[in-house]
Amino acid sequence: MKVFLKNVPWLFINDAVAERLQQELVKELSQEHVLYGTKAQAIAKREDNDDVVFWISAIDQYAVVHLTYAQETSKTFPIAKLFSAEELAVYCKHISQYYEQE
Repeated sequence: MKVFLKNVPWLFINDAVAERLQQELVKELSQEHVLYGTKAQAIAKREDNDDVVFWISAIDQYAVVHLTYAQETSKTFPIAKLFSAEELAVYCKHISQYYEQE
């Protein structure tokens, strides 16, 4: 999976950026959101938008979350898609291939 995150448009992030993104996620989640109350570790982000890959150890899955930088009140936002490692690799590869075509 890490191989696909090394491709454009994904960027690995350092600990300081990861901490800031984790805090932003917590700030945005309403109590009804699927990720509310889970510990999320930010590992990568897209360079062209606000999508962040988080590792959610409690459910043994990755989440790609589109941060909104606003306090949300619904279970719908921020948009989050859950993936196994294999599913995330396919998703990231697809995005990277699309990105390379432009």
